[in-house]
Amino acid sequence: MGSSFDPAHRNWWQRNWKWCVPVLCGSVLALLIAAVFALALGLMQFLRSATPYQEPVAMAKADAQVIQALGAPVEAGWFSNGKIETVDDSGHADLRIPLHGSKGRAQLYVVADKRQGRWRYQTLEVQVEGSDSVIALDKPAP
Repeated sequence: MGSSFDPAHRNWWQRNWKWCVPVLCGSVLALLIAAVFALALGLMQFLRSATPYQEPVAMAKADAQVIQALGAPVEAGWFSNGKIETVDDSGHADLRIPLHGSKGRAQLYVVADKRQGRWRYQTLEVQVEGSDSVIALDKPAP
């Protein structure tokens, strides 16, 4: 008399579930990680293309005190923190942008308000890491 478990009559799932489940779970996990990474990259690109990011970074790269403290060339790092909120012609930005050069690292702090379509900076400071040195960048003329 035969048993109820006959290997010759098992379907595809019964024969392959032991490798299929981990592969499916791994694939779903990899897709979720890729989606989160793509979202983060998109947000960073949005942040890096905004005026209250680009103008202060350009000012820091051209500032003689920043170049002296960090070494040339001064570059912006990838992982900026903060937020930019805009509604029509008004808005607010509060950012911390990492900078680095051949001699050191720093953080660029930016606080700005947008009124009538124009950004006005309240804070433009570079805090050099490992030092109490704060370099105030000249605010652009309104």
